[in-house]
Amino acid sequence: MATSKYSAGIHAANRLLKSMPEKVRKLYLDERSKNPRLAALKTRAREMGIPTQGARSHRLDDMAQGAAHQGVVIELTDLPNIDEAALRASVESALALGRKPLLLILVGVQDPHNLGACLRTAEAAAVDAVIVPRTRATGLTPAARKVASGAAEILPLVTVPSIARALDWIGSYGIRRIATSDAASDSLYACDYRVPTALVMGPEGDGQHK
Repeated sequence: MATSKYSAGIHAANRLLKSMPEKVRKLYLDERSKNPRLAALKTRAREMGIPTQGARSHRLDDMAQGAAHQGVVIELTDLPNIDEAALRASVESALALGRKPLLLILVGVQDPHNLGACLRTAEAAAVDAVIVPRTRATGLTPAARKVASGAAEILPLVTVPSIARALDWIGSYGIRRIATSDAASDSLYACDYRVPTALVMGPEGDGQHK
């Protein structure tokens, strides 16, 4: 699952400049646009010492890979790779300190917009990490980053070769595993999250497999 180094969109740019300017390497702005919001972004970035560069619309289209860039594409600094071993170490440390990890496991999400929405919601819900399979799932594309509105730069996204094996070791730590379903009788919001929990969400359409 390849990771893109670009995000796109005015909202994403504003949030990154406000909350995570150290993750912004450069802004590419539509050189023909008269949009005052883009001009404000350019001024703000330069005041922060972040380079800006004019670009033709077709080049922005290429970098954004289909995302609605609104005249701005953000080049991100290299993000650290987070692997399964690092996640296990983080979970072990949290449990040893008495913390209650909250994990989100996404099984086979194909739509980058859905991945971005899951990341945005997970970050707002104080999820500690999101786990996804290495294959048969969408990557962290510019479209996913745009919908995530900065959450993709905050929240650890961990790719694993096998969701089943990850669920096994997560359960071995005493972390409660909950599979979600739109046909379930119990509400997700009624769960007690004062205990370590992993929420498992299936892909669009066919949902969880038994």
